[in-house]
Amino acid sequence: MARSSKVEMSWDFRWPDPVALRVASERILDALPDGVKLNRRIVITVRLEDASRSGVVTSALLATPWAVERVYWKSPTWTEPMPVASALPLETDETGRVTAKQGLVLTLQQRRIPILTAWEPETGHYFVEPLIAPVLEFEHAEAALAAVAGVNPLSQPLQKPISRRHLITLFR
Repeated sequence: MARSSKVEMSWDFRWPDPVALRVASERILDALPDGVKLNRRIVITVRLEDASRSGVVTSALLATPWAVERVYWKSPTWTEPMPVASALPLETDETGRVTAKQGLVLTLQQRRIPILTAWEPETGHYFVEPLIAPVLEFEHAEAALAAVAGVNPLSQPLQKPISRRHLITLFR
């Protein structure tokens, strides 16, 4: 549903909670249709990353049977708006809450990161950076996490700047 002019857009940011993220991921896994390619050898695993890299967000690596993703939560100490940009107006539900699966760009320490909005009842809003999908070639979650563990999103710039038009095509 598109944003209504009478309803104010809102985010549902909560304390970064890796346990809630795991519970939400397990619920998502249980609800996936049979046709989705899954690697059942991968147990859902959440690994928090170094919080000192940025005062804006807390991040974690999330390994699931369908992907490895970097998850960003708004830091509880950050009082400013999240540094996100959208090429299109954000869509909201009937209550005004920003809906999930919308493409945005998160800017952290001069790095522009293509992300998707996410919202789950257990976690509130968070942002997802897809890193590896599918994960069929990995034997277990540790191998999948090791494949991306050295990728520091705050110290490695993009190979080239990304335009808003290109960002939209990434999520199609």
